[in-house]
Amino acid sequence: RFIGLGMMGLADALYIKELPYNSEQARKFMAKLTAELAYFSHIASTELAKERGNFQDFQRSKYPDGFIPFPMLDDEIDEDIKAWNEKIRQHFQGEATKYKRNVQTNTIAPTGSISNLADTSSGIEPNFLLSYVRYMTNKEGDRVPLSYINPILMEKIGTNMTEELKAEIIEKGSIQNIDSIPNEIKKIFVTSMDIPPKDHLLAQHVIQSYLDASCSKTINMPKSSTIEDVKAIYLQALELNLKGLTIYRDGSLETQVLTSASKEEKETSETQGKSVTFFVLDEKHKLRARPRKETLRSVTRKFKHDTGTVYVTVSFDDGGEAVEIFLSDGTETAEVIGRLSSIALRAGVSTDEIVEQLKKVKGTYCKELAQEISKALNDFNQLWGSQIEDYEVIRTGTPKTREEVEKFVYANDLKYEKGYYIDSEGNAYCPSCLSKNTLINESGCVTCTTCGWSKCS
Repeated sequence: RFIGLGMMGLADALYIKELPYNSEQARKFMAKLTAELAYFSHIASTELAKERGNFQDFQRSKYPDGFIPFPMLDDEIDEDIKAWNEKIRQHFQGEATKYKRNVQTNTIAPTGSISNLADTSSGIEPNFLLSYVRYMTNKEGDRVPLSYINPILMEKIGTNMTEELKAEIIEKGSIQNIDSIPNEIKKIFVTSMDIPPKDHLLAQHVIQSYLDASCSKTINMPKSSTIEDVKAIYLQALELNLKGLTIYRDGSLETQVLTSASKEEKETSETQGKSVTFFVLDEKHKLRARPRKETLRSVTRKFKHDTGTVYVTVSFDDGGEAVEIFLSDGTETAEVIGRLSSIALRAGVSTDEIVEQLKKVKGTYCKELAQEISKALNDFNQLWGSQIEDYEVIRTGTPKTREEVEKFVYANDLKYEKGYYIDSEGNAYCPSCLSKNTLINESGCVTCTTCGWSKCS
């Protein structure tokens, strides 16, 4: 009977209490809050056990010996926390030695979807941005941009919130570089990237000290972070005995879930004209080859070998990226190399890597093949390189009606497995908008990148 009572809205609560997330006062508040959660949840578990019985194998567990399933903080926190620690000890050394309904009671989950619904900050994370632009679909089916500014910040600034100031906050996402906002407000309303990585670690440390299960927390690091900076964070996490660690270096992903308006415009101008690679992941987070389009532009070359004439065909997508290699000389070796190379290309492996690996194989066949693939790439650039236009992949999906879904499923002989539809070739379809191979596993939830459907919603 594992359960996971947790919390969300911590960052917004700190805004209201006017406590900077990266302050000692905030960490004391976090510790006290989590200690209270642990104490009362375990008290409730004991009372439930009196009514309904203990969890299975209770007598074989450590609880009858007065075991406390989390370390607590004794040396670093104030007298209030020590008082809660004493209450917790009395409980686990008293009634909890006889009654316990749940093996574990507390965890910190990401709460990404439900915090959006509740209009509050997610889990124990600081707010990633104080403002962002969210796109909503109106009744006519048009996507309408809606600007959002943290309502607690809006209330704090009050009558001093001009339209010009709103626009500046929306543009920057943070208020740290806005001269017209007083420093005392800036100190309180910090975002993920305003907080030093060490303070992210300390926040996780004090909260985890009263958790008997896992803790979802991201350590945000600036784009300028080096390998040594990341190494230092992991070593500090080891010293603090953290159960787990997630690091996110700003800009390390081609696409971020949330970004400020100004940053989005800058990155759009910087990356315009670059092809975007999309990956297809299965439920175990393993890469799968992207589906092959029915029509592709190709270059075919031939070379002579001991086995005879070998034809090499390299096919390209609309962005000029090689996605398939087909070999024809009537041998199994050619078919195996072609199939595996094609799967690798559609899973994101570069042609340079495939060519280098072929060159390492003993014998002349693979070395000549590597040369011909390189020549095919050059041929393609000479023939069609100037015709490859800058392009952007736009994914839009509209939820379908039940009748539309049933008709589509029947026509394509789809099976419903694991919360979505799958065809005979293993392609996955969103159960809401029916988009093909647009499902990703995000924070433990299968989500459609096209329409936003989530299996956890």
